[in-house]
Amino acid sequence: MLSRAPRRAQRRRSRNALVVGVLAALALTGVLAPAAPAAVRSNAQIALAGSHSFAGVIYAITGSSSITSMQLPQDPCRIFNPIDPCRVINITTFARATNGINSCSFSGSTTVTVPQTPTTTVDAVVVPPNPVIPGNPVTPNDPCAPLGSFAIRYSLAISADNTITAATAQTEPVT
Repeated sequence: MLSRAPRRAQRRRSRNALVVGVLAALALTGVLAPAAPAAVRSNAQIALAGSHSFAGVIYAITGSSSITSMQLPQDPCRIFNPIDPCRVINITTFARATNGINSCSFSGSTTVTVPQTPTTTVDAVVVPPNPVIPGNPVTPNDPCAPLGSFAIRYSLAISADNTITAATAQTEPVT
């Protein structure tokens, strides 16, 4: 019986030493491992103004857009270049089309992933609400229903630190 006690104590010391060694390795790994780089985000809001022809009828387009650029140092950027980061750009647009008689609302949100470059062009499509909400009083032939969607072309200048330095919008027909 006395011969087993030293072996148990020795096993306990070995097990304790192993646990301490594993914990120390995990702690060092956590401390010494480089932290994953964080995404860098910037935002801009711009006014929207232009015109668009719906079936030969010119509508004045007004509204606003919220633009967010997030620079990511990891996937999904690897599809463009395994070394350089990329940007995920989201553009949310609220627009109104008016022809002097009729006024119609449009909205849209577009997200694209692009390589990190100083300038980027994004075509965002805006659509009327679905279902089209009739006016008050209800008009039997809603003039907004047949208009459909249209695109707005955004040109963005973004600095190397992912700051949106300039943004312009131009209405475009959907092609």
